[in-house]
Amino acid sequence: MFNLKLFNPDQKNRFLNEEYPNESTRSTYTSLLVSTSKFEVEKQKDLCDFSYSDVVDLMIGLKKKTPKSLDVAQTIITKYVDWCLAEEYSKTGINAFKLLTKEDLKKFVHQVAQKHSYFARDRLFTEVIDRLYNYVDKAMVALLFEGARGRSIVDHTFEELRNLKDTDINPEINVITVTRDNGEERDIKVSQKTMDILVAATKETEYHKLNGEGKGRFAIRPLKQTPYILRTLDVEFSDGDKITSSCIVTRFTKFREYTGIKFLNPTLVFQSGLLERCEEKEKEKGELQNEDFRQIYLNVNLDPRRWFSLKEMYEAFKKNKAPN
Repeated sequence: MFNLKLFNPDQKNRFLNEEYPNESTRSTYTSLLVSTSKFEVEKQKDLCDFSYSDVVDLMIGLKKKTPKSLDVAQTIITKYVDWCLAEEYSKTGINAFKLLTKEDLKKFVHQVAQKHSYFARDRLFTEVIDRLYNYVDKAMVALLFEGARGRSIVDHTFEELRNLKDTDINPEINVITVTRDNGEERDIKVSQKTMDILVAATKETEYHKLNGEGKGRFAIRPLKQTPYILRTLDVEFSDGDKITSSCIVTRFTKFREYTGIKFLNPTLVFQSGLLERCEEKEKEKGELQNEDFRQIYLNVNLDPRRWFSLKEMYEAFKKNKAPN
């Protein structure tokens, strides 16, 4: 009854009927093999003839959310391919699915999660920023999404965040001026919500540990009184008056705990902001050209010669957003 959905149905139905007389087991195996059929159609070959690269594409494409569920899929397909080898159906004589390790499966699940974890602005505020107690923490996330970061090189990571001072924000026009360590400046237009957070962060004098749920005498600690927006606790190591890059990374480790979002990290938030810019530009002018990607990179002070990375990321983002 699955002939219309299975690729190479006669062969697969023979495998299912001969090897799995139990209806429940057969149904489980059939369901998995049906889900692989679109990949077989795309590559115009049966699973038993998949190369290693074909196997990788398939395992990522199944979009399983846990290594365990992907392990089940690998087990079922491996049994099918072994049967094909025994029956001499395979043209390659190799079961490439057996080449996958447990670490491979974890990596594939991670890649799927990353592709589907980009934040729209509303979702970022609802699921992340609104769940953070301290305004200096909220500001850290919001600034990255708005496009403030700096160069991804040693000693200058997060330079635009670390250098941002109270005097660099203009609430009247919702513009902030960010500065690199080399003195280069640029203006960023931010949302009203982000500006409200930045203004609140400048007035914050205390830091509530464990996201406001700390207990005991050290649950609330004073923030260092400096001219910078992102400030450290009085007991945290800092680079003079500035927060360190390692402190920002450590804070994000805590943010993952507070929000339950396993893959939350500074790069993901920053890239989500880039993708929003791409979407806005596409709505404004239609299909994006290469120059549009270069300009978006220029606008956030990134190397425009690497525009193709943004184009690839945006195309993958749109593909994964589209209904299957």
